[in-house]
Amino acid sequence: MKLISVIIPCYNAEKYLDRCIDSLVNQTLGIDNMELIFVNDASTDATFEKLCQWETKYPESILVVNCERNGKQGTARNIGIRYATTDYVGFVDADDWIDLNMYQKMYDKTICTGADVVGVLSQRVDDTGQALYVENAYKGPLDTFCEVTDDDYFRGLAGGVWSGLYKKQLILENDIWFPERLLYEDNYWGHILNYYIKSWYIIGEPLYNYYFNPNSTTTQMGLQHLDRLPIEVMKLEELKKRGFYDKDKDRIEFNFVHLYYFGTLHGILVKMKELPYDTLRQMQRELCEQFPDFENNPYVLKVADWQKALLHTARLNMTNEDWDYFRDTYLKAWNLPHPI
Repeated sequence: MKLISVIIPCYNAEKYLDRCIDSLVNQTLGIDNMELIFVNDASTDATFEKLCQWETKYPESILVVNCERNGKQGTARNIGIRYATTDYVGFVDADDWIDLNMYQKMYDKTICTGADVVGVLSQRVDDTGQALYVENAYKGPLDTFCEVTDDDYFRGLAGGVWSGLYKKQLILENDIWFPERLLYEDNYWGHILNYYIKSWYIIGEPLYNYYFNPNSTTTQMGLQHLDRLPIEVMKLEELKKRGFYDKDKDRIEFNFVHLYYFGTLHGILVKMKELPYDTLRQMQRELCEQFPDFENNPYVLKVADWQKALLHTARLNMTNEDWDYFRDTYLKAWNLPHPI
């Protein structure tokens, strides 16, 4: 009987697969106790062939699912969840790797505490394996069992969805699935799931190695990054549909203002060579229609001045030339070069 299922979406990951899989099959939890589900997302390199070689080596523990159409990570993760046969599910990205005792520690804490999710810290690493910095978006106590109290809800893991080990029952019973064929699918899935998590434990060690790849889709700002816009609208609609909006209006509104508008706008200004003027105007309209009084949100009132400056543009009737001037001014204020 396997103890945990780990889902690994793979797209053109041939260069990184061996490093990732080595860290999985050599877990101290034991490869015989793990179900590794690799979903090849219509790769155009030799990813599928390499996965098949690993499957042949560990036929009792590795399952390779091949997709003929690229559906991005959300589709691959949904497929993996449906194939998973154990009570606990984790995720790893194909260009990352994990410490050899990560899943042993996570599983032990899951069993001894009964937590809905056990998470770890992550660290950004370069090609040499050198740690660049530890990521920790979680603001609560580490190495402590925690429970949701009153009408509060879980604030989220210390890293992305890959930094947690989840009770599969929690996912299935609440019908929580990743958006498909869009990037930023984890922004949606993790946020919805947080409202259902009633207990958690965050291990205070950076056991997940998140590879900083300067050529990856997450570091190269292109039009695909505008996927975060429909993702945030979908998330907002889903939270309203599930009845969470009325209970947590201010935080949900601020999350939308942050991720849909000023967070996205910052990325566009700093990283995109050509400004998508029509999209910028769409962003203005959407924010003001969804939240006509967003400036008075208690969390918005506390943001930094540079974030307020970005938000101020939502109210302005800006021409293309206005946007160009604003971008030039913004980059100079940050002492940043114009994107090439």
